[in-house]
Amino acid sequence: EQAIREGQSEEALRLLNTILSENPQHTAAKQAKQQIELQQQRQWLHEPLLKQSLRKPVSLEFKDASLQAILDVLAQSAGINFLFDKDVKADLKTTIYARHTSIEDALNLILKTNQLNKKVLNDSTLLIYPDNPEKTKQYEELVVRSFYLGAADPKKMQDMIRVMVNPKAMYIDDKLGLLVVRDSVEM
Repeated sequence: EQAIREGQSEEALRLLNTILSENPQHTAAKQAKQQIELQQQRQWLHEPLLKQSLRKPVSLEFKDASLQAILDVLAQSAGINFLFDKDVKADLKTTIYARHTSIEDALNLILKTNQLNKKVLNDSTLLIYPDNPEKTKQYEELVVRSFYLGAADPKKMQDMIRVMVNPKAMYIDDKLGLLVVRDSVEM
């Protein structure tokens, strides 16, 4: 409890793991560990935010222009970098007439009209990829969550979760009363 109050989450987890190795049914330790892990996951999964420069207004007037050329203009205006998936066609052409719109809104419009999507890699870099189920699956973030079950049967919980949300992967440990789920952040 003192380590948690002092913000020493790693030390608190080490102590909680020691407690749970001696007594896997210790309810308070299980709850504290789940809270710390949830907080850490939220910090790790926090998607990087793009620079504020993407919020500044821009006017674009392009007719049948190369997508690469338009994104070059946006890159120079906002100071951001674009990485392209190998399946993004180099010969894509697009038309856009936008006045006094944010760079971010213009970028989203360009990507949607060309059936593309983006993933923010850091505050100044975007990955551009085709907006299809295969590529979305390839680039989506997956997380692993562990749940210590005190009063529920892990096998019954596994069956219920499969029916309700159908996660990508699940594992149960009957001895520890542990259910481990791996899926996308949204789930």
